[in-house]
Amino acid sequence: MANHVLIQFPDFRRLFIARLISCIGDKFYTIALAWWILSTYPDDGKLKLSLLMAVNVLPVVVFGPLMGTLTDRLNKKYCMIAADIIRAALLLCLTYMMFTQHISMAAVYIISFLQALTGPLFDTATQSSISTLTDKEHTPAAVSMNSSVTQVAAVLGALLGSMLIHWIGVGGAILFNALSYLVSLLFVLAIRTPLLSAFVREPFLLQFKEGFRYLSQHPPIYSLLITFSVLNLFFAPIMLILPIMVKDVLHMEANILALFEASLASGAVLMTVYLSFKTGASSIYTKLCLATVCMGLSMAGIGLTEHIGVIMALLFTIGLMLSYTNATAMALFQGEVPYEVKGRFFAVLYTVAFAVIPFSYMLVGLVLQYLNVGHLLFICGSAMVAIAIALYKIPRIGVQ
Repeated sequence: MANHVLIQFPDFRRLFIARLISCIGDKFYTIALAWWILSTYPDDGKLKLSLLMAVNVLPVVVFGPLMGTLTDRLNKKYCMIAADIIRAALLLCLTYMMFTQHISMAAVYIISFLQALTGPLFDTATQSSISTLTDKEHTPAAVSMNSSVTQVAAVLGALLGSMLIHWIGVGGAILFNALSYLVSLLFVLAIRTPLLSAFVREPFLLQFKEGFRYLSQHPPIYSLLITFSVLNLFFAPIMLILPIMVKDVLHMEANILALFEASLASGAVLMTVYLSFKTGASSIYTKLCLATVCMGLSMAGIGLTEHIGVIMALLFTIGLMLSYTNATAMALFQGEVPYEVKGRFFAVLYTVAFAVIPFSYMLVGLVLQYLNVGHLLFICGSAMVAIAIALYKIPRIGVQ
């Protein structure tokens, strides 16, 4: 443990805690808002929820590359500070609307869009700072830990979220998320390592284009990126389908949704803890292929059962494999991409990988009007198994 990345590097630890706290708040917010929509709009709640989830992803697709260019031009610490302040202010406004009952779906869409707009600014600043806050030997473990934040937060958020909603309501859960951004802000302010731009003053548009040019010149990198974006098209619906399955198929309450999301996140956390002690790996592409197959089969299996215990076990397996694929791919990118282009690269990565998600969410909202949840999960899982074959065939980074 004395050599663990969280012990060795205090500033990375501060960044990890900052992200963890804000992500826990995000999970409370997500569960609360999803349940509020499905309960308030029984007739078309599924469609409204799918549109909201698409709205949350759309800013990443449209504005992600611009945010990445800003990250490379500005002090990365200041980028994270600005993102936390803006997100806290937006959610405080939404909390006020919820408590005063002056809330509408239009307001929810607008605030969610603006909140998600600052996400790429914080995330690209975080990703491009990891190698600076650690060293070359510990970077893979740091990437794994950083990738785990959303899963760790999902475990805690899912287990505590339903209780928090029961105690203080949807408005209270949103307020908790706003306060979590302010606590995150305090930890970011405590980071002492300089996170300055690595650039001379070049024209913004030129730097913006360079991010795409770098990708076009490195086929192994953009091949892996595109493969994962296609994979997202079929994996993303699970987070939309779970609340619908709990409410309309299993006829259960929010606590079961929390258990399902906790099962998924627990598998991811367990794999992350394991990977955080690893300093190297072999046959990476073969393992990525096998992990994708396991995810696809597990997702298809969920579509064939209504047994809560079996669903939890399959979600746990998905979490294990999801954590492995995310952490491994990000470690490959961290080791390959130069520091001076990292902000723009990760912005483009998020843009390409998430570009399919709004389309996926909206398509699922429409398809579920005609197809049941089980059939949709089976189709998505089968497609993921097919994509694993393409993953095995693409050009490879280095000799992996």
